[in-house]
Amino acid sequence: MTDMVDLLQAVEALTKPTVEHHAQKDADGKWIRTRTTQLDPLLIRLEAAGDPSNVDGDSVTSSGLSRVPVNLTATFEFAKIRSDIRSWCRGRGVEPTRPPQTSTVEDLRRWHVAVIGDASFDPAWATGELRKWAHVIRGLLEPAIQFPAVRPCPVCGASYYGDKINGGGRAINIFYDRDWDPDVKVYRIRNERALCGNCKTTWVGHEAVRELADEQKEKATQGETA
Repeated sequence: MTDMVDLLQAVEALTKPTVEHHAQKDADGKWIRTRTTQLDPLLIRLEAAGDPSNVDGDSVTSSGLSRVPVNLTATFEFAKIRSDIRSWCRGRGVEPTRPPQTSTVEDLRRWHVAVIGDASFDPAWATGELRKWAHVIRGLLEPAIQFPAVRPCPVCGASYYGDKINGGGRAINIFYDRDWDPDVKVYRIRNERALCGNCKTTWVGHEAVRELADEQKEKATQGETA
């Protein structure tokens, strides 16, 4: 039963809209407000990234996908995934949707309905494939998360760089990527790194970014006691 639940979650990760809450902050990193955005299902977002003209306007919500430029990698990945899903459908006696109402989301849902009634079906392999697809799609569509570090750079001592006209801001910005973990329903952080826009010093990896934070804190403490 647990395996079938995992399969359902993997299907829904690709076929259901998601809601994200984004904290808006000022140049100093102070919270202003939280903005809520509804995103289309991953499969629709991937198709739109490959060719926005192929996606029906009613299915593109506040994510603004009608303005996404063509991404050849997304086009290639979507073609592979769509072909596999249609093959899965035919293997279960399910007729895939046809133009002009072609829907990879609908095809995957129909396939899922067909397999959950089969007691002999082992969902483990399919679940792994679906999770892999979701991972690939998120890697293509979701940019790295970025936020400024309030304390100065421990190397050059700068707190800010550039100016408002030239796109300056806090000297150090921290970046990371994230992957959705369906088992615990949280995002896992990976590829942590930091960059000083003033002296171009970089810190790569969790331990390096942690050492940066410790060094910034140490220097701030020394300044307060000096």
